[in-house]
Amino acid sequence: MTMFTTTRLAGLSIATATALMLVGCSSGSDTTETVDEFDVANGVATTYEFPNVPEVTAPPSNAALGDDDQELGGVGSDPNRPYTAAVTPISADWMITTERKDNETVYAAFDPVDGVVKTRITTGHAIWDDVVHVFTTDDASEPQAVAFEVWAPRGSRGQSDFTVSTYSGNLLEPAEVLLPRHVRFHSREGSHTISQGRYLASWDDQLFGPRVVDLDRGVLSGETQILGCGPFTWPVGDKIYSVCENSGELIELTIDSDGRISETARAEVLPEDFTSAREAHFAEEIRSGFLVNEAGDVYLFDFSNGLPTEEVAPIGNVGRDGGRFYKNAIRPDGEQFFVEYTDTEIHPHSANGGDVVSVRLFDVNGAKETRNLDLEKLGLDSIDSTSYNLDGSVLYVLGTTAGEGDDEGTDLPTVVGVDPANGEIVSTATITGFGGWDGVSGLTAPERMAG
Repeated sequence: MTMFTTTRLAGLSIATATALMLVGCSSGSDTTETVDEFDVANGVATTYEFPNVPEVTAPPSNAALGDDDQELGGVGSDPNRPYTAAVTPISADWMITTERKDNETVYAAFDPVDGVVKTRITTGHAIWDDVVHVFTTDDASEPQAVAFEVWAPRGSRGQSDFTVSTYSGNLLEPAEVLLPRHVRFHSREGSHTISQGRYLASWDDQLFGPRVVDLDRGVLSGETQILGCGPFTWPVGDKIYSVCENSGELIELTIDSDGRISETARAEVLPEDFTSAREAHFAEEIRSGFLVNEAGDVYLFDFSNGLPTEEVAPIGNVGRDGGRFYKNAIRPDGEQFFVEYTDTEIHPHSANGGDVVSVRLFDVNGAKETRNLDLEKLGLDSIDSTSYNLDGSVLYVLGTTAGEGDDEGTDLPTVVGVDPANGEIVSTATITGFGGWDGVSGLTAPERMAG
């Protein structure tokens, strides 16, 4: 790879520019350096050519990639030679949180028992929320993350690039699929999914319908416009299910062997007063879509045998006095769900939406509340986010606690583990080993890449 640079000296006088040229050519050395001619009239240096940058190679034997410092090596070694190693496989017992920096997001996988970050993956931002799926695996060559990214140049230096990148093995060389510039993937949670282990399916705001990226072939393989439906993508095999709010229908989409997507069925089974929501979730073990709408009604759509044939009624309502419901998710087995609550009745999506102060647990049967995990119970000063772990055996709450001693005056990122069966605290740990940009936020479990 050849690198080029151009230096602008338009502000210098002709005499000054000429003097600089003479100084640059009077090194007193027998070695002659070839440079291009200087354009005195326009005050612009022409292009210089630099040596090739070394290729990425396997690390030398004396390079420490863990907690130890790297040795510089003997005479003639190059400490600046770029290299990388295989990614650290993400354990199914770990959790994922994020660090925001500049135009990228760092996904930090950490052990929630001791809070230590074990590995970090950096991806680009999407248009609104990030569109990123992080996977657990015991093989570093398998995908660790799939991300829809928007790479925007500074100022007016050109149009943005839209890519879907698969990070695995060598993190410096992700497999990228360059997408058309008109792609506008919706980025709310539940609006995008990985289907059959190879297709990234996402609702698209520009198309008003779903698009499909075939990760194996590296192409945008399918798209279809479906007005009045979406944006949710509940995956079951080669099927994707979603809602059509205005018509009161659930819809079935099918991804064929070529990665094309098409509508294959509809069922008018939603109640007349049905309203949708900004986000939705999925109970993998029972193949059911989960949605808490803006009125607090809780819906569980069973797609294990295709579209429901009878009208779907809400299983309950999570509206409560003294606070507004916020984020939510369902346990993988579909037996329990949680809802976060704020300290104000103002909707939390508004500018003055209040702070999350409690997490309440509900049985799916009748949406009966079973536990109220407030700040005092959790031992936290604030709540940032909540998530079940991968198998649903622990509910983790990410928040902050006040530092003591050397950390006095600092809000420490703290993760609390809760037994979802009885609401008892099973672990508390401060998260350490992240980059320390602006702390960490957001909490999710890694996914399993379905075959």
